[in-house]
Amino acid sequence: MPNTPLSALTTLWNNAGTVFNAIKMNVTNSASAAGSKIITLQVGGTDKFTVDKDGNVVAAGTVSSAGAFTSGGAVLPPSNDGGALGASGFAFSDLFLASGGVINWAAADVTITHSPNLLAFAGASSGYSFDAAVKPSANDAAALGVSGTAWADLFLASGAVINFAAANVVMTHSNGVLTLGTGDLRVTTPGTNSESVVTISGTQTLTGKTLTQPVLTLKQGATATPTAEGVIEWDTDDDVLAVGDGAATKLFLPAPASTAAGDIEYYTAAKVKTRLAKGTAGQALKTNSGATAPEWAAASGAPDIVLENQQTSGTGGGSLSVTMAQVPINTEVRDNGGIISISANRFTPTVNMWIEWSQPGYLRGIKTQIYDVTNTAVVAWGSYGVADSGPNTTSLSTGGCLLTGGVQYEMRAQGSGPQATTGLGVPSSMGTEVYGRIVGWRTT
Repeated sequence: MPNTPLSALTTLWNNAGTVFNAIKMNVTNSASAAGSKIITLQVGGTDKFTVDKDGNVVAAGTVSSAGAFTSGGAVLPPSNDGGALGASGFAFSDLFLASGGVINWAAADVTITHSPNLLAFAGASSGYSFDAAVKPSANDAAALGVSGTAWADLFLASGAVINFAAANVVMTHSNGVLTLGTGDLRVTTPGTNSESVVTISGTQTLTGKTLTQPVLTLKQGATATPTAEGVIEWDTDDDVLAVGDGAATKLFLPAPASTAAGDIEYYTAAKVKTRLAKGTAGQALKTNSGATAPEWAAASGAPDIVLENQQTSGTGGGSLSVTMAQVPINTEVRDNGGIISISANRFTPTVNMWIEWSQPGYLRGIKTQIYDVTNTAVVAWGSYGVADSGPNTTSLSTGGCLLTGGVQYEMRAQGSGPQATTGLGVPSSMGTEVYGRIVGWRTT
């Protein structure tokens, strides 16, 4: 069947000054129903295109235009959710809305409303989601929130990064840890309670804090004299700690170098300590000859050692001849600190000491000496004791000298004549017999 139009109308428009109408219908509407239409186009009895008496246009299919499409009212789909604005492959290039324009989804479930220089988002009680980065128009071009209209909270995922100025400062999250990767974190306002972050320059009181291997730099000065309670300063002139007690300054001096157990510390100046090494057993502390410092010296009073020639009751002190011979010294009566020993009537001190001795003789004259066995030399002579020429008289030789620690000595005696058994003393038979005696005091 040939494609023959029901009506083919032609006309000629040939005057640029005339406004032509190709088709014109003028209806006088003195009374009509609400659904009355000026134009109704149907296919198979179904409306495909209509224009009602109020100028509303309804198209059952797609309305396309190669030029501008204008409407004095709303452009609507035939029913709610009944049509799209554009289609896949036939998209509008741009959307232009007037000032105050609104984009409204699902009867105001979500809206975007324009006002001068501002877009307001409303609704979306479940939030807004983005599957790509939300960025400002240019670097450093916009803030996230403004003063007086701030975001309530910021939620970041595990492993999130806050990056300032292209990694100039980076804060990175990991499980339970927030790491400052680059840059410097500074807190300039002092905290006000025990949970506050500690500042570098602010004044804060730390309570219950544990500092592990801290490096503390104290305030320093040549004349540190803090008085405020708890303030600590380092005196650089005297190398001492100065601490305020609320009214005055307390000084804490360092221990002298090489301090050991038993040492005694003393001052050599107002803020200078030194040490006196511990003495040896039996020494006493005294002031030196210049009265400037303490020193150790042999103790006065009871002797440190007492050595004797002791025999059983009724036994004489020993024989005496006209030549120098060893005197028996066989008993340590006192040895303060274990500083002397006896072997074969010879005695060996371990320290330097001063000794004094006495030796009786049962004849008219007796002479004594202290002999250095180690170096085979006489150290000192005793006095010559002379008794009365009458019978049953006793002479006595005494003396004193310095002994050197580590050297072996013996006491020797010589009589004006020989005397066997009792030449060095006559027994009393009344108990332990005591004859020659040596007493001594350590000097070191």
